[in-house]
Amino acid sequence: MRRFILLLPPLLLLTACPVGVPSEHVEDIWSPQPGAVDVLWVIDDSGSMEASQQAIGAAFPSLLAPLTADTVDWQMGVTTTDMTDPARRGRLVDGNGGLILVPETANLSNVFAQRVRVGIDGSDMERGLEAAWSAVTPPLSTHDNDGLLRDEARLAVVVVSDEDDCSDEGAFTEPLPASCVANPQALVGIDEYLTRYIDLKDDVTFHALVETGVTAEFEGCGGNNPGFRYTEMARSTAGFVTPLCGDFDVSLGQLGEQLAGLKRAVVLSRTPDPATLDVVLLAAEGDGAGTTIPEDPTRTEGWTLDVASNSIRFWGTAAPAFGETVRVRYRVGLGT
Repeated sequence: MRRFILLLPPLLLLTACPVGVPSEHVEDIWSPQPGAVDVLWVIDDSGSMEASQQAIGAAFPSLLAPLTADTVDWQMGVTTTDMTDPARRGRLVDGNGGLILVPETANLSNVFAQRVRVGIDGSDMERGLEAAWSAVTPPLSTHDNDGLLRDEARLAVVVVSDEDDCSDEGAFTEPLPASCVANPQALVGIDEYLTRYIDLKDDVTFHALVETGVTAEFEGCGGNNPGFRYTEMARSTAGFVTPLCGDFDVSLGQLGEQLAGLKRAVVLSRTPDPATLDVVLLAAEGDGAGTTIPEDPTRTEGWTLDVASNSIRFWGTAAPAFGETVRVRYRVGLGT
């Protein structure tokens, strides 16, 4: 499987040793930096989403606060999960303020709230990953959606949905929601989408405001089709995941920090031997050995290893701020 090293910022140091040697040591260094970001919102427009669309719009000031505080150069566009309606299929939703919203957009909060209320008459076969890919690649990226992607900017894709992704890219001859559950092997794989985005941009993150299901981390929202594919995309790109039924002011405030560049996770460059992980907040200007960040299985104050996405996730105040640097040292696991 292809390794997703390019999802890390450029401050990545690796030791030069043969792949797969158990004694090989790796050092990943990560320092969050603010910078320009292009944000694509992919909003579920099926029949159950009216309240969520309204809540996202109302909580926009909470999202905007950290972007403003860190003077982030951002722009946003909105599309839907509907790949059935020819008028949608990844096309940005137009309206007051134009296709792309920027900090200078007049009546910004009201315009955003109107923009994300995309309606509830869309396809009930939600293809959010397919819609996102369509939105950021030709022909849409050079015609209908021209201007959404800037060469110098990071790309952040935010999916809002109460169902899982069903991106089949034409595999189903009869596109019905039941087909997704019955034939998951026909869907475009998450690894395939990750590989595509690595080739598209150096820094891409996915963020998921979805039905999470009941897990060790989330209680879920009571839905019967958790967004596991969206969650996997977010985890694999060090993005943000939160239940769709949570406090939207809190959720969007945290999302705004992530969009500003303050990620709470870092994807490791190699698969570690978990027992050897050493996570340190480095002292300023290399003065001293730094401060060890403890592992915390309670997910309260420290870090945990997310094996599925091969990432270190930070909890509480352990996440590094702008200007701080984290060093992760470890021995490569057997067979990796």
